[in-house]
Amino acid sequence: MKKIVLVSMVKNEADIIESFVRHSLTYADELIIADHQSSDATWDILQKLRDEGLPLTLHRLYRVELAHREVMNRLTREAITKHGAELVLPFDADEFLVNDENDFSCRQVLEILDPAVLYCLHWRRYEPLFPEKDRDQFLLSRPCRREKEFSNGQKTIVGAQGYIHGRPYELIQGAHSGEYLDDGGV
Repeated sequence: MKKIVLVSMVKNEADIIESFVRHSLTYADELIIADHQSSDATWDILQKLRDEGLPLTLHRLYRVELAHREVMNRLTREAITKHGAELVLPFDADEFLVNDENDFSCRQVLEILDPAVLYCLHWRRYEPLFPEKDRDQFLLSRPCRREKEFSNGQKTIVGAQGYIHGRPYELIQGAHSGEYLDDGGV
């Protein structure tokens, strides 16, 4: 089995962070999360989840600027070099990986991916049909509407070998894309 680590930078995500963590751990081996000065209960919730025994590595950021690109690339390198990740999933707390295209679990789909490749995937948005109803329920168990078309954008899945030992590469645009640093190409 491949070692899969999800990395995320969050701020003021108390309403969704527990669902994000618990769902992500259905396909990722561990999560590395950097909290950027949340003023709500996000940090406390994350600490409680870690104290519960969930495989979370937590960092607090005390920077004025967001520096999303720098932080997400640092977390990606940490996942690979310190946590032995073969695949790194750089996600935001409001991004949930689901597979409704076939009968494979998300973990089974990820296991097929090559750690030497940097993947850019198209994605679809899901929205709760009744956003104010049952807010205490796990988001994905509530009735949702899926967009018919893929969104204008993509998500990156980082194969560790391609990121560390391939062409120089960095995540950009909130980890929705990346660029090769030797020629600027994506």
